[in-house]
Amino acid sequence: MRIAAGCVIAFVISVALHGEPPSPRPQFRCEVQNFTGAMSPGGAVARMTTVSDGLACTFLAYGVPDARRNPASSGEITDAPQHGHASFLGSAARYVADPGFVGPDTFAFRAVARDADNLERTLIVRVDVDVRGVPFDRTTTGSVAVLMPAGPLRVGNDLPVPRKVKDVRPVYPPDALTTRAQGVVVLDATIDAGGKVTATRVIRSVPALDGAAVAAVREWEFTPTVVDGRAVPIIMTLSVGFKAPEAAASSPTPPAPPESAALPPRAAPPAPVAAPVAAPPAARAGADGPHAALQPTATSNPHSITCSAGSSKTR
Repeated sequence: MRIAAGCVIAFVISVALHGEPPSPRPQFRCEVQNFTGAMSPGGAVARMTTVSDGLACTFLAYGVPDARRNPASSGEITDAPQHGHASFLGSAARYVADPGFVGPDTFAFRAVARDADNLERTLIVRVDVDVRGVPFDRTTTGSVAVLMPAGPLRVGNDLPVPRKVKDVRPVYPPDALTTRAQGVVVLDATIDAGGKVTATRVIRSVPALDGAAVAAVREWEFTPTVVDGRAVPIIMTLSVGFKAPEAAASSPTPPAPPESAALPPRAAPPAPVAAPVAAPPAARAGADGPHAALQPTATSNPHSITCSAGSSKTR
């Protein structure tokens, strides 16, 4: 019994020590630690960690940074970086490392914002940058000014919207006819480096139409998104709209064909034929009389209809 109990205890300890493998930790491509004292005479130092992937690491400058209030109204770069490009746009400072560069860099900016007393003050910030070659673990457990996860990059700012090269129209689901559901389904789509949709997540739902929207979007294809000379996966928000088909009872006349469809030519009504005109007695005497040329003739219809694609004209 003691041996069996010892084996059980050993097994439990082994499971506890060698349980399920831990899930991979999230990786990041941009992190800026919180900083204060930018309105002091000496200014403040901000620490940025970013990846040399051709994209910007951007953070806002606040007059009250602890509460993230009073964003800067203007700003400028006062010291340019040596191994990248820095700019100040609106309320945000942004930095992009040179392609392939890995190592330390620094830049500085000056901005104008209102403090907690709503007085306009000048912020002076030096940013020490640590440029990595690959995504990294989070460098601090405290609060941060910005933290951007690695992985598929979201379209926007530095990332242009790719062009759709394959479109599949959504099919209105028959099950939705009973409720005549309609509306717009909004999805986040993950698009791989080749431009194909690999995953979708509904972020605004029309329950009866979600499945049809997802089925259509999964068939769409886009041009690859290239960053720093290589194609990268992206995330893009897409919208799929549905309109309930018109009920048959509310449409007494058949719907008109689409403008792109050509109508078959409509047959013109037969032209009336003139009734035979009796020749004068002198003409019956012989074919060589002065009225021998009178013969029945057909006259053209002055109201013939000419059909074109989707329209008709009366002449």
